Amino acid sequence: MDFLETLPPIPWRDRLDEFLTRCEDMPVPAREDAHAMAQSLCTLLRQAPDTVKKRFPLPEDNTLRALVESGSIEQILLMITKPVGIMTSRAPSGYAIATIAVPELEIENSFSSSNSLAHAMTGAIAGAAIGIIAAEGERGSTEG
Repeated sequence: MDFLETLPPIPWRDRLDEFLTRCEDMPVPAREDAHAMAQSLCTLLRQAPDTVKKRFPLPEDNTLRALVESGSIEQILLMITKPVGIMTSRAPSGYAIATIAVPELEIENSFSSSNSLAHAMTGAIAGAAIGIIAAEGERGSTEG
């Protein structure tokens, strides 16, 4: 069970803040931890307000399931960010950084990880989603 599914009903923005805090508190995630965080992000995005969903759409369920089963977490994250774009970099040491820009909302968010590209991408998406909510306000259902 995903940790987000165990939380009591709270506004989506608060769940997103909690999620980003968990990303930030994970300085050196194991591969399994980074993948679990990416999967949690997918759960959170499924419940997102429309303003976030239009910028970070999830792949179709069959595609998502196949990519998760094959361990292609970075590919899932690339697909999610296709409408806005993402710039990533990974050093030979494992250090990774991901940056997402949403120019029409004047948002640019970067997130880094000492050893995981998936972790950096997940944090960048969550941070950009917070920026989108702040810029446009929550619309639609927030109780997900």
